[in-house]
Amino acid sequence: MSRIKFRRKALYLNIAATMLFTNGVSAQNDLTQLGIEEVVVTAQKREENVQAVPISISTLSATDIERRGLQNTQDLIGTIPNMGGFQPPGAKGNLAISLRGVSSGSPSNLSIDTAIGVYVDGFLLGKQIGSSLDVAEIERIEVLRGPQGTLYGRNSTGGAVNFITRKPTGEFGGKVTGTLGSDSLWGVRASVDTPTLGTEGEGAGTLKASFGAQTRQRDGLYGQGSPVNQDYDDLDRQAYRVALRWEPSER
Repeated sequence: MSRIKFRRKALYLNIAATMLFTNGVSAQNDLTQLGIEEVVVTAQKREENVQAVPISISTLSATDIERRGLQNTQDLIGTIPNMGGFQPPGAKGNLAISLRGVSSGSPSNLSIDTAIGVYVDGFLLGKQIGSSLDVAEIERIEVLRGPQGTLYGRNSTGGAVNFITRKPTGEFGGKVTGTLGSDSLWGVRASVDTPTLGTEGEGAGTLKASFGAQTRQRDGLYGQGSPVNQDYDDLDRQAYRVALRWEPSER
């Protein structure tokens, strides 16, 4: 009798395992048929599918950034869940970022380490001064919520914001975009990629390069009738970027 029960249990387990495997394959096929794109992130210092990362993370691709009209780090506030912050008056390049209510306080206080680490290709911006970065030539933005000290160090007790820049393609091409808005707002952004120099596997290897530049201008939003400070909160920003990628040969 006990042997019959054991065989039945083994049979039930085999059937259940088969059903789970079938459902998993079916779900994966359904995602493939729906055309859902796999999002690859480097939140844990290696490339992974974002769905396999055991971290509360939000990611924006270059397409997302362009579609939403994001211009700098400040524009992420209100776009990323649980992300807040403020820009102190008169300090246009500084930004106090908070994640889940954790913040570093005023960016003007240089004696305080950041609680939210801001990284560009893995390199930390040690202070909040200059953290209001323009997002020109950005491939992806990853926002990690919660303590990230294990992988990112002491300056990320509340989270981390990582900007991954676009890599040179090695193919000749370029792109120019423009912006117009109220209060005499205008902006131009341009980028160009050069052809690959050298031959792969020969000589010194190959060299790829890309160049980018942008400018944004806007009149002040306050004090238009005041002779003291008519340009308060105006906008005058320029950004430039050069990226080189050298791949040496094995010889």
